[in-house]
Order: sequence, then structure tokens, then C-alpha cells
Amino acid sequence: MVGKESSHRYYQFLKNNNQKITVILIFIIGIILRILFIRSREIAYDDAFSYFLARSPLQDIISGTAADTMPPLYYFLLHFWMKISDNLWFLRLLNISINLITAWLVFAITKELFNPSSALIATFLFLISPFQIYHSQELRMYAVLLLGQVGYFYAFLKIFRSSGKMNFLWIAAGVFFGLIAMYSHNLGIIGLISVNVILLFKRNCRIFKNLFLVQFFILLFSIPWFLYLPQQIEKVQQAFWTQTPGIIDIIQALLSLFAFLPMSTLFTGVVLIIIVQSFILLSVFLFKNKSVKYSIIALLMFFPPTIIFILSFFVKPVFVPRIFILSSVWFFILFAAFIEKNKSNYLGIINLGLFIFISIISLPFYYQFNNFPRSPFKELANTLENFGPEVVVVHDNKLSFFPTMSHIERENTYYLQDLPGSPNDTLAHDSQLALGFIACESIEPFLEMDKLVFVVFQKTLDEYGQSNLDHPVVVILRNEYKEIEKFYIGDIVIFRVEEKR
Repeated sequence: MVGKESSHRYYQFLKNNNQKITVILIFIIGIILRILFIRSREIAYDDAFSYFLARSPLQDIISGTAADTMPPLYYFLLHFWMKISDNLWFLRLLNISINLITAWLVFAITKELFNPSSALIATFLFLISPFQIYHSQELRMYAVLLLGQVGYFYAFLKIFRSSGKMNFLWIAAGVFFGLIAMYSHNLGIIGLISVNVILLFKRNCRIFKNLFLVQFFILLFSIPWFLYLPQQIEKVQQAFWTQTPGIIDIIQALLSLFAFLPMSTLFTGVVLIIIVQSFILLSVFLFKNKSVKYSIIALLMFFPPTIIFILSFFVKPVFVPRIFILSSVWFFILFAAFIEKNKSNYLGIINLGLFIFISIISLPFYYQFNNFPRSPFKELANTLENFGPEVVVVHDNKLSFFPTMSHIERENTYYLQDLPGSPNDTLAHDSQLALGFIACESIEPFLEMDKLVFVVFQKTLDEYGQSNLDHPVVVILRNEYKEIEKFYIGDIVIFRVEEKR
């Protein structure tokens, strides 16, 4: 009797707390996927840039970012976070924590717009997304940008449904989250103004007043950083690597938003088919279920990539998939509604399974990726350390220097500047000062050394080879020195030379 009563209570507990238990399980899955390999997964140049800039004084962070292309908020957060610990795994916990908060906001928004079941599905899709996991582990500002944008939309959802004192508090929250987005990324404003599409459907005075009020104060408090925008825009125009987007770029953007690149050709094709069919099904669903709510979310999803795609033909191209991170959230929310509506005929369950399948085949490629730009820099750092501090090491460029130095700050280690005006010439002198490492103009000052080590990517050597050329520094070293050793660490080539005798 006691056993039956205990089982009944257990069953009732599960029944009464089914949603809470499911949310907890979903978040546990999301946390596990985000902390996997955070100690060992290699970093890239962008991560190392954030690391070295964030450890600088606040004034240097401002000057360093002003000379670069982004606002300083993320670097401020990382600056204070690393005062606790500067271990790589701990630094990554900052973005992981921020992304998990965003996941909770995704749940809250979807629940407000639809129902708890759709909210669970949207949050699950968000938490297993390779794109979101990538930006959770990357030491860049995109997790903060997304938090600001999603929090901003959640605040507006509350503004439109509240009044009195609560309305004022949510207006303040909207301004707060909007400023997080604005001070995280210079293109964050595109995601923020997309909320104005609601005026195409609802034109009452209260909505217009609230939109104007929130956006006015966001712009007002963003003025201090607007003063730096002209020089940042000029830099993007003079030196940036992106090209005017074409059909290949659009396909790559779709794949990047929902999977991980690079993958094998077979898996890439399978994932692309799944993504395309999901958009087709979603389009049919929207056509059959004509709803203002669905239409607004669809416009919110397409607004940022459409605007940036158009802008890319008038100014220096900025069509980079990372900027569309908010659009992927709106897709998950809308697709969750589609799945929930079609779960009885199995169409929804099948498509949920397909997105789980995308994660299953993408994440192994993500976790195991160790080629450019995430080459085995830790192994390289340990190898260079064995040469002894008296041996001068010169890196071909910043892309290998900063990630390697983030592991071990070796003495007598330098890097060559990028060709001025080239697409790779993205690190301004003021940013170099803030980072604490100035690029060397050429290899010439080091040619008096008895021993020298030169580090270069195989990718760079291949690019010269395609033009039937040898790397100019390698040519100089072979003329001036005796090549003692040439060896590889992953896709990195190390030349060790000594003075001819």
C-alpha cells in the first residue's frame, strides 16, 4: 500500500512539474554541449585579439576598439571577468553564461507569443544549434549582441502588453538591452530597428510612442560611441576581407546559421537539403495560416539579412553570417510554432528530428576542427618554447602570432605587418599599441641574428605557389641562412635557419 501511494505521488509530481522538468533537462543538454572541450578546443586570432585587448587598461580598450571595427562593451565585460581567472576555459564561461540567459529569453518570448509547448521546442532548437554553441565558446561579442537584441524584443513584447508603472520599467529594460546591442556591435542597430515592422500591421498611437521613446533614448545614449564611427567606417572601407555577396555566399550563410562549416561534401549537401525544405514547409505553413503574428515574426527574421545584403552593394561589403544571429532565433521561434501545430500528423516530429540530425552530424566536425584559423597553436607554443629564449621567432603575420602568444608569451617573438592596404591589413597601429605588440615592417632587422625561426601557414605558401612564386621571406632566409630544419605542426610550417659558416 505504501509503495503504491509513493508511486502515485511520484507520478503526480512528474505530471504537475512536467514543463519545469523538461526545461531543466533541455538546459542540461545545452550546458553539456557548450562545456564540451572548452579546455582543449583551439582558439583563433579573433579570440586572441579579445584576450589581449581585454587585459589592457580600460582607456586602452577604448582606443584599441576605436581604431578597430567594434564598440568596446564585450571587451569591458571580459576585462572584469578575467580578473577572476584568465584560464581559457573560464574565459569561455562568460559567453556560455550569456548565451544561456538568451536561451531563457527565447523560451519566455515564445511562451508569450504562442504556448509552453512551442517555447520548449524553440529553446531546444536554440540550445542544440551548432551556430549558437560556436558563439558560446568563441571569445567574441556575438553572444552579448544577441542577448541585447533578444532582451530588447522581449522588453517590447512586455511594453505592448503592460501599462502604468510596469510599462515604464519595461521601457527602461528596452533601452538597457538596446544599448547592450549597440555597444556590442556596430551593426546591432539593424536588428533593433527591425521591430518597426510592427507599424506595418499595428498603427495605434501608443505603439508608435513607445517605439519612438525607446529608440530615441537608445540613440541618445549611443552618441558617445557614434563619435568614433566615422574612423571605423573608413577603416572598413579601406581594408576588409569580405566581397560583394553572391548566391554562394547566401548558401554558405544558410549552412553557417544552422550547421557548422566546413563539413564533408556529402553532409553539407544533406544539411542544405534539410534547411531548404524546412524553409519551403515554413513558407507553405505561413501561406495557409495567414496571421499577423506569423507575418511579423517572418519579417523580423528576414529584415536584417535583407538590409545587410542590400547595403553590401553600396558600401564595403558586410555580408557576414554572424550578423544574422538574431534571424536564426526568429526562425527557431517560428519553426517551433510550425512543429507544435503539426505534431499530430508527425510532420512536426520529423522536422524536429531532422534538426537534431543536423546537430548530430555537425557538432563532431565543430569539436574536432583544428585547421586554419584554429590551427594547433598550443602545440606550436610548446614547441617554440623548447628553442630557448635566445632564439628569435618571427611569425609571418598576426594570425599565428597572437593565438600562439595567448598560450605562452615567449620572449624574442615577433610578427610581420600585413601588406599595407591589402584585405588582410585589418590591425591598426592604435590597436597594436592597445594589445601591447607592434608589428615589424619587414624581416630585415632580424637578419643579423645567428639563429632564426620563421612561422608561416601552409595556406599562405600555397597561395604564393598558385602564382608560381615563393614566399618572399622564405626566399630571403634561404639566401642569407642555412636551412637547418623545416617541419610541420598541423597546417603550420616552421623554418629553422642558422648563419652560414
